[in-house]
Amino acid sequence: GELLAQVRQVHPTSEYLYSSQIRLAVVTRDVLREPRVAAGRLERLLLDLDLPTSGVALVRLTLGECYLAAGDTARGRVVLTHLGRDPDFRQAAGHAHYHLARLDLAQGNYATSRDRFAVVAMDNPGAPYANDALDLGLAIAEEMDNPSGGPTILDLYAGSVYFDLTDQPEARVMALEDFTEQAPPFLDLEEPQHLLERGRFELAVLYHETGRSAEALAFLNLVVLEHPDGRYPARALELQGRILEGEGRHQEAKLAWERLLAQYPAYLFIDDVRDELRALP
Repeated sequence: GELLAQVRQVHPTSEYLYSSQIRLAVVTRDVLREPRVAAGRLERLLLDLDLPTSGVALVRLTLGECYLAAGDTARGRVVLTHLGRDPDFRQAAGHAHYHLARLDLAQGNYATSRDRFAVVAMDNPGAPYANDALDLGLAIAEEMDNPSGGPTILDLYAGSVYFDLTDQPEARVMALEDFTEQAPPFLDLEEPQHLLERGRFELAVLYHETGRSAEALAFLNLVVLEHPDGRYPARALELQGRILEGEGRHQEAKLAWERLLAQYPAYLFIDDVRDELRALP
């Protein structure tokens, strides 16, 4: 922060200076776990008359994310809604609507969330969040029409989305554990259950990220076995192989990736999997 203040004295309009200030706020939020301090930095940055117009949208987007991470969902919604209505910043506005759709889901506004996800996916199909928006929008729509699930299952899942938005990883793990344990009795498991499949995959990823590899592998295997025609088994097999390869279990990793090649040849990242196989000892 001190270094950026010195840079500003010499190059007050440098785009690198302001992008670095945004990155500093992100590090303050995600690494130092101080989202309110990060939000304060960005609030002051918006008052800087030398801030380039091209940087305003990204500052506002990051500020909204900081408010959400701090648990201030009301202010986060206001900032992101204003950005989403700005016709001059379409890309940032789309990202704002993606966060708003997740917030709607977390707060139980399922129909609004479904519609917003659909618009996000159609308006910004090349955005990094577009696939996730499409997947969540479809899952909500399917669940709202699911005779064996419906709002009860959405209510169980919504808590994990709230804890993700408000940057509470431990609470999110617990919410997903509750969801994957409590949802099956309400569901007809003879039919595709995409929200349950997603919850299981998300929990496996979180277990992997926190070093609980045995539990991660168990849930990935569950996704492959119980949702073979779903949206996540190919990704589950890829991650399964990566975890096993990282533990030095090369033969098991090879089997997982070969199974992926055989069962899901249309997988989007199939060439990456082939490269991983070639690189095995």
